[in-house]
Amino acid sequence: MKRLFSAFAAAVMLCGCALKPEASINSGLPGKARTFSDASVELGGDDPIEPFNRSMFFVTDTLMMYVVRPVSWIYGTVIPEEVCYRIQNVSDNLAFPGRMVSCLLQWKCAGAGTELARFLVNSTWGVAGIFDPADYYLHLARRTENMGHTFAVWGIGPGCVFLLPICTFTNFRDFIGWAFDTVLDLKFILPYANTIAGSNRAINELENYVSLMDGERDRYSRFKLGLLALRYAEIHDLGKQMLTPIPYRRVQPVYPGIHGRIVSLEPAYYSVDPLSDTLRSQLFQVKNCHSMWLKTSPWNTDFVTQGSVRSVRDASGAPEREYEFFRASKKLKEPDKKNTLVLFLPGVGARYSGKSVRAFAELLTDNGYDVATTSSVMHWEFANTRKCAFPGYAPDDAKNLRLHLKAVIDDLKKEFKYVPEKIVLAGSSLGGLHTLHIAALEEKEPLLKADRYVAVNPPANPLESMRKLYAMLDPAKEWSCGQYYRYMGDLVQKFAPLANRPEPFLIVPQRPQHEGESGNLLLQAALTRPLSMEQASVAISLSFRLDMRQVIMNAFQRGFATSPKNKYSWFSREKLYHEIDSMSVDDYVDRFILPDHKGVSKDQLVYESGVQSLEKSLAANDRIRVLHNLDDPIIEEKDVRFYDRVLGSKITWFDHGGHLGNLYTEPFQKNFLDAVAGK
Repeated sequence: MKRLFSAFAAAVMLCGCALKPEASINSGLPGKARTFSDASVELGGDDPIEPFNRSMFFVTDTLMMYVVRPVSWIYGTVIPEEVCYRIQNVSDNLAFPGRMVSCLLQWKCAGAGTELARFLVNSTWGVAGIFDPADYYLHLARRTENMGHTFAVWGIGPGCVFLLPICTFTNFRDFIGWAFDTVLDLKFILPYANTIAGSNRAINELENYVSLMDGERDRYSRFKLGLLALRYAEIHDLGKQMLTPIPYRRVQPVYPGIHGRIVSLEPAYYSVDPLSDTLRSQLFQVKNCHSMWLKTSPWNTDFVTQGSVRSVRDASGAPEREYEFFRASKKLKEPDKKNTLVLFLPGVGARYSGKSVRAFAELLTDNGYDVATTSSVMHWEFANTRKCAFPGYAPDDAKNLRLHLKAVIDDLKKEFKYVPEKIVLAGSSLGGLHTLHIAALEEKEPLLKADRYVAVNPPANPLESMRKLYAMLDPAKEWSCGQYYRYMGDLVQKFAPLANRPEPFLIVPQRPQHEGESGNLLLQAALTRPLSMEQASVAISLSFRLDMRQVIMNAFQRGFATSPKNKYSWFSREKLYHEIDSMSVDDYVDRFILPDHKGVSKDQLVYESGVQSLEKSLAANDRIRVLHNLDDPIIEEKDVRFYDRVLGSKITWFDHGGHLGNLYTEPFQKNFLDAVAGK
């Protein structure tokens, strides 16, 4: 006991010498829109040992991908997923002393009582913790407390960033806390218990880890940012407090004289505002995800395991790029859909394996179509040659995409002996705009020989839309530093842990019974804190900036761009990230795109990238279909008027949905399938 007390005192003294960014966070003033680099420093302290931390994370990543993953193939073949969860329950039950002591040291007596009650109930009624009746029947949810949490509440700063392999702490304070949590865990005294529990947890978390890191250019940066944000939310108990629900407000743009067909989503949809509705794009997820086996098991029948991933090299000589191919069930093959291939192009930052991309693929295969999906040109994997290192000039982006798609079609013929009778090119968001540009190219020189073109929520001009997305961070300038992390931490607490669930457990509005009443946002199972329009705006902007960050960093890493101040290094990138995060859209255009397109002026680049340059093609091509939302926040009334005037009956308007926020609704899916079918 004396040694334990001495170690405790030494740990407190060590952490007490650390930085205390929480103090500056709470006292910061408004006037600054914080970037990822700012957040990384303010939440986790500086990263003076970045080379060491990156090396440690490299070990973690290697172990997860090349040790845990192969082991999970064997483990998941023998043990069903539900059994893995039950082993996890037993492990969490045995770890209750650390959570209880942490609650007591923070003077959270109710929390300590909850943990003790949970242990007694689950150890008896729950059969040694295999089941969780304490939560299911008595609503005694497990606390997220630990000793690192306790040190933070006591005012001890995190120190600098510090990582070790296969550990989730990110600083010295939480490292010391983890050591105490390990000793307070009952598994510490049971032979092999920690080894079994740790292995099971790693295999259990593999799917979430792969989902988080899939397609990331800099996995260390993403891992660190994610852990820092979640840690801040946990330490400050965000997401556990019920606040006053936002008032019910109907936002319905009215544009007289619309010629295209307007489909109303009300009353079932219940629109809040265009930005909050945009976040509902996360509800569009794969439905077939209920297999009893882990994803790595050969017995798993989830939709995401049914695709074939291939790599192809196009005629330009660019490096190989991956795509994914899904076959429709033979039972669904109809005469008018037999061997109809849908080539799908996603929006900014999306990879072929993205959740919404696979959700589109599932929707199409469930209705008899074969599908090939590829990554966006605004994804770093696509921008891996000097020729397309800096996407943003839509005519060239469309040419590069078309060459890639031709290589995909040729590969399907060669490797799968698959010869499509009809080809449909479809895309969402930026992919929708590229679909329209490719349609214009195909009129001049058929290469893909597509029968139909379907664009979902295409922006009118990509560069103008980029400016709008960057400007969506502006509401954060009105927040103090403390408010910024309070609002964004709340969003992370609610969205990040749920984003990887097998079911879409995200915000679903509940319609008020009478006009003017307050509406709540439901989390399908329980009420959660509603998000404000400002929170939604900042979240959308940050998501887009994260995608652009990876594209630009990839260019620096590949040597396509250089910085006079901050050199790229595998071991050290933080200063370069600060530079990238401070760039505006015009900086990106002036510094990267224009030098790659000599002889093209900025005004010419903006015009030729937009749909106005495609007016004749859009008006004349009867094979084009467009689905759009009247309240899409990245287009303006003049854009609505243009699309409606030029396309006429070839466009279908939805009264609500923001940007891609109605993909999960039945009316959208029905109209989308009709468009693909050429109706």
